[in-house]
Amino acid sequence: MLWLSLLFLSCDREMLYGRRKLIQNIAQGLSDCSENQLSFLLQKYNIQTAFSYCGSNNFDGFSWSYDGSQLYFSLYGNSYILNGQTKAISALPAPPVSAVKPTWLSSGILAVPLKFEESKQSQTILWYRSDGTMTESALSLYSIQDLQRWGEKEILFTAISSEGSPQKRKAYRLEYGKDTPQEVFSFIKEDIDTLSYHPKANLLTVVSNDKGSAYKDETLLFQVDNVKRMIPHSGGEYIALESVGEPISIIIMPDTTGMSQEEIDRAKRKQAQEEAELPDWMPRTYKPNEIHIVDLKNMTRYRMLFFFGRNFEWYTDNDYYCSMTLEGVGRQSINPNVGLFSLRYHLGSLRLDKFDGVEKIEVVGTK
Repeated sequence: MLWLSLLFLSCDREMLYGRRKLIQNIAQGLSDCSENQLSFLLQKYNIQTAFSYCGSNNFDGFSWSYDGSQLYFSLYGNSYILNGQTKAISALPAPPVSAVKPTWLSSGILAVPLKFEESKQSQTILWYRSDGTMTESALSLYSIQDLQRWGEKEILFTAISSEGSPQKRKAYRLEYGKDTPQEVFSFIKEDIDTLSYHPKANLLTVVSNDKGSAYKDETLLFQVDNVKRMIPHSGGEYIALESVGEPISIIIMPDTTGMSQEEIDRAKRKQAQEEAELPDWMPRTYKPNEIHIVDLKNMTRYRMLFFFGRNFEWYTDNDYYCSMTLEGVGRQSINPNVGLFSLRYHLGSLRLDKFDGVEKIEVVGTK
């Protein structure tokens, strides 16, 4: 695949100066970043990355093109496209954009929402074509998010309408270049925090107040707690969940593979000492965003143990490749990166009850 040529590219640290999220703080000096250690960890779990291991990599939204040949990412409102063949990074001559994840049409057209002022209660979607030309759709909607492909020329997203009362987040579909979105999934009565839909599998997921619901043909399949996003796979057998995990240290430990118990204990003592030396205002731990999988065949929820992060997406429609903002590997924090890997082996282990790199959590159902 073309994304294999994207390895080891780095974001310029000077470009990334500005606000810092907690995990970026970790990357910037709370712990030493070891290229060799991260290389070992990522190779151990067969994870590819788009940027260098120890770069700042303080990107916001990212999105792969439909054919996987281009990677869009944004830095503090500025837009860039990384070409998988030439490894060149091009800046889009676009106005400041929102930090939410954009989407691509199968024709190679990128749909990205521009930054908005809530007081104006309107927002614009920028359509960027492969020839470098652009057009805009000015909408009487705002707080656009959850962008995804609906069809060859349409996208799906959620937004808040500036018309009517009460103002509530709803789902809309929009044709390329048009400015008249159509409301969809009007049967949803709960408030929408996040929404995902895959037309091929006809699976719809909605998260409201950390409770997720999965539907097929408007029929409720199951509900789960402690979830931020739910992402259906095109095959209709699995749904990925983004869930808040247990607290872990912000200080990176070395990989303990092959270590004696004495060496592991020594590494833990060093980690505890470094935590104690942090300023009082700085948290010692944080709760990572875990990735869980619901197998619709047996209606069971599983925790993926060897990575964590956010902005999960199934990378292709034909396999079990996935991509995400990778923030940790093997229960250890890393500098944020765009990670790419396959879950085929791990999903197969579920069906064989081997649970390699996976932990069973619960049977799901309607509540």
